[in-house]
Amino acid sequence: MLCYAYWFNIVVHALLATLLMLRSPSSAAAAATSYFNSQHTADYSRLGPCNVEDQPLETLLLPEASGCGSYCRLSPRLHLPVSPNSSTSSSNPSSSAVQASSTRCSAAPLPTVVFFSGFQLRSAYYTPYARWLASWGYACVQYDLALFHIVPDEVELGYLPYLLDYLQHHPSIKGRLNLNRIGAAGHSRGGKLAALHLADEPRVVAAFLVDPVDSGGNKSSSAARGSLKAVSDTGRSAVQALAGKHKQAAIAGEAELRPHTTLLTVHNRVIAHNRDCA
Repeated sequence: MLCYAYWFNIVVHALLATLLMLRSPSSAAAAATSYFNSQHTADYSRLGPCNVEDQPLETLLLPEASGCGSYCRLSPRLHLPVSPNSSTSSSNPSSSAVQASSTRCSAAPLPTVVFFSGFQLRSAYYTPYARWLASWGYACVQYDLALFHIVPDEVELGYLPYLLDYLQHHPSIKGRLNLNRIGAAGHSRGGKLAALHLADEPRVVAAFLVDPVDSGGNKSSSAARGSLKAVSDTGRSAVQALAGKHKQAAIAGEAELRPHTTLLTVHNRVIAHNRDCA
């Protein structure tokens, strides 16, 4: 339990520091440095001042051009911040130190984060992170694909433009989300997807990676699709994709590399590592 509290605290602080870039055009590094050096009093390990609304969304049917093959149903989830009712007190009394006002919860367009799940994990597993983000004024988008269906990285990377277009034109949320400057976050294999989107997608301006993995470097064959080989033979390494692009991200994860895992690093710095909680 102590390890869970430790890692959750590290993740939420580093994540919020990085995503400050969505509210400001300053660099992610400057935003993170300013955040960690400030004498803030808010307890970010708790929920923020906003209520959270889970926005129902219809299944998105991906077009054949996306490369989705026989599994083209994408089930999006959206968590939105909502201004607390006058009768509802904030769940975090200290949140006033970081613009904890009803304006923060309802101002449109909302800064938006897409959170990518780990390998074969459902988006519901990360609901606490999504709702935490929404409680601090961020819209958080997640999605699920067909259960037990393995999609190669280069194919799944092509889904994001269709998802953003879907959100941009959805009648119930049109105009509520800022989809021109978004954040990408993810855990494990989802962290790699977030890193690749940071490298390739101009609209992704900040990223936060939780224990990201990396693999690839070889072209993924069509025979590998739908199998475990599709995961290990994904065509590109996120480290290689980010090389020379001067992109910045925050990472929470182990400082030591394991034989099968490459940990992405930014400026050769890992946000935190606790050997007792590895």
